[in-house]
Amino acid sequence: MKLVAYLNFNGNAEEALKKYQSIFGGEITYMQRYKDAPDMGVSDAYKEKVLHARLLFGDNLIFVSDNFEGAPPLVSGNITLSMNFDDEATIDRVYDALKDGGTVEMPLEDTFWNAKYASIVDAYGIPWSLNYMRES
Repeated sequence: MKLVAYLNFNGNAEEALKKYQSIFGGEITYMQRYKDAPDMGVSDAYKEKVLHARLLFGDNLIFVSDNFEGAPPLVSGNITLSMNFDDEATIDRVYDALKDGGTVEMPLEDTFWNAKYASIVDAYGIPWSLNYMRES
């Protein structure tokens, strides 16, 4: 069994997907647009929006899509994506990339639990918790 994060956006899923690919690397393994699905009933302007896409990086998988046309705008809820890092250089790089255009809730710093940690809401409204455990 594996848990996969499925992120929904208000019309900018493809932009977010490409940003995450530039941050985490990996491959966009699938992308389907609204125009590719029969009878979706969307306007011509919305047909190029993302119905479903996948980003695979390492053992991680993120699904993304644009919210259905005409649905109320999505806002952040009670979910945070938490990433644990194997090295300090990578957490530093990811932190700098995610905070660009976003809001830092807790800056990247050493903590009392022997980790380097940060909390960020990125430019797309997705909350991230970044953690690098130092060796004892």
